Amino acid sequence: MRLDTFLRNTALIARRDIIHYLCEEGSIRVNGIPRRGLFDLSGGEIIEFTLFNDQYQVRVLAFPAFKIKSKDQWSYLEIIEKRKVHSEMEFFSDPSSVQTKTPKFH
Repeated sequence: MRLDTFLRNTALIARRDIIHYLCEEGSIRVNGIPRRGLFDLSGGEIIEFTLFNDQYQVRVLAFPAFKIKSKDQWSYLEIIEKRKVHSEMEFFSDPSSVQTKTPKFH
């Protein structure tokens, strides 16, 4: 199964454009080697990626035939490590967090 399809179907990264961006930046590694979204995975491989402020290390257990719910993802993957990474760059911050607007004075 392709790397981008696996990440999307197992609900690790929900949007394909984010997967594509991370692959282009070399942020998604399979067994320590940066890979593109077209890379064919096999069972037992280890995927490493950083998404927003979290760094993941995941082992592939099986391949889902279709998109699954996040509560069912544990039969397809095993999270080896998840840790917080503090980035100094603003564009890596979590887009779902509430952004406060600065007041404008007239």
